[in-house]
Amino acid sequence: MILVSVVVLAAVAMLIFVLRVNRRDRWEIEALVQENGRQEADLVTRLEQARAAYDQALQGGDRDQARRLGETYYACKTDYDFWAAPPIPLPDDQPLSPETRRQREQAIERDNAALRSRLQAENARLLEQDLMAMTP
Repeated sequence: MILVSVVVLAAVAMLIFVLRVNRRDRWEIEALVQENGRQEADLVTRLEQARAAYDQALQGGDRDQARRLGETYYACKTDYDFWAAPPIPLPDDQPLSPETRRQREQAIERDNAALRSRLQAENARLLEQDLMAMTP
């Protein structure tokens, strides 16, 4: 009878522990999601403001101002596109040796650098197209 009581008590204690951990994890995830939402809202706000100023400069006819504001806009666009790109996950389902983990992290860093470089090149090309199409 005592053994059954101890087992039941241990099961209840384990259940309470799991529920507390799950609640704490849920709070942490909710905080992370809210922070990501704030980051995205900030990026979108900066992007929209930069786009409005850039469009106005394009219509105004001043190439130097349009180039400067275009560089700002396309830098914001690069940041947003980079942020919005899907991440390369680091698998958590298997234990990795420190060397393997380091290699995968380096591969992710190289991929991120290549992505940012591609985005910057594309946006630089778009800026030049915009300026070429600008009426004198």
